[in-house]
Amino acid sequence: MRGAGFLEAFLVAAMTLGSGVWMAAKAEAGGDEQSASLTSEVGAGQQHTTRLRNLPRGADLDVDMITDGDLRILVLNEDQFAKLPGQVQPLVTGTGDRRIGFQVVIPASGTYFLVVDNSGSSEARTFTLSVRARVSGRGNERSGQIGDPEDRDGTLQELQRFQSNLQQTFVFTELTFRMTDCWAQQPSDDPTTVTFCTDTGPLALQRLGDPGKASDVVSFIMLREVGRALLKQWEYSSSLGEDDVDQFAVVLFVMYGQAERLASIVEFFETFGTDRQEGTAGVIDMPPQRLENLTRWLRDPDLVRQWQPFVVRHLQTATLRVLARHPRDWTVVEEIEQELARR
Repeated sequence: MRGAGFLEAFLVAAMTLGSGVWMAAKAEAGGDEQSASLTSEVGAGQQHTTRLRNLPRGADLDVDMITDGDLRILVLNEDQFAKLPGQVQPLVTGTGDRRIGFQVVIPASGTYFLVVDNSGSSEARTFTLSVRARVSGRGNERSGQIGDPEDRDGTLQELQRFQSNLQQTFVFTELTFRMTDCWAQQPSDDPTTVTFCTDTGPLALQRLGDPGKASDVVSFIMLREVGRALLKQWEYSSSLGEDDVDQFAVVLFVMYGQAERLASIVEFFETFGTDRQEGTAGVIDMPPQRLENLTRWLRDPDLVRQWQPFVVRHLQTATLRVLARHPRDWTVVEEIEQELARR
């Protein structure tokens, strides 16, 4: 396994950076990596679209855009793109007035669209867009080898990259990741330590028989343990329970636009519960009552809004500003604006 696969399709929050260097239009390809760059203009109230054909599942997509004014960029799959100009839930979105950069792992093979959105402006904007797509030499096999103990270094590197991404969205103290053969291993009490169980991926693949679903399960369990550490750091509750941790993990999945992947998690835990062996509790366990609660939260359209008063206090200011300008369907704009006014 290459570590990039198990946090598949999670948003790397866009950041507003300083001035950049303008580049001439170019395109090049070599081996398993392709890159392209173009300089263009998008008119007032208009959108500019770049089509990315035949991206394979698991490709690492890096996007960097330099602009002379406020713009928004969205990454959409074909179904999402077909809904324009209506409201869409993009795979990734970023906003900035100088430079916007993000990375994402492609969740499914197909054609994707980079949409540079200037619909909210009365002035034309010039931008330079650079895109790079990298594909693992081992192809889709990496999704079936999640948690391979032989590639712990690669997984730890990806976890560090994920942490760097997460820090662009949330304010928290640096985390230390450790990998172990868990089984009965309990979560760490240290709010700066996160345990990643190498057993999880092979077990998920064995139970579900589908590498994509196995990747969903590993993503959820890893994010659940990261969320556990964050809730401890942020002093969410002196009696922090597993239901709190599970609920927060669902909230993060929805915030990152990954709600559709949660069905795999329910399927895994249902299967896991019917064939649980003695000694397989701990980080990868979920008793029946917790599973029932998890299923209920997945169907609750107001869950993220209920958590928002707590969550907004720990969002980066740049993230708050993006949400204020471009609210999502779960955003309570008044609470975002109140938090910005307090800073």
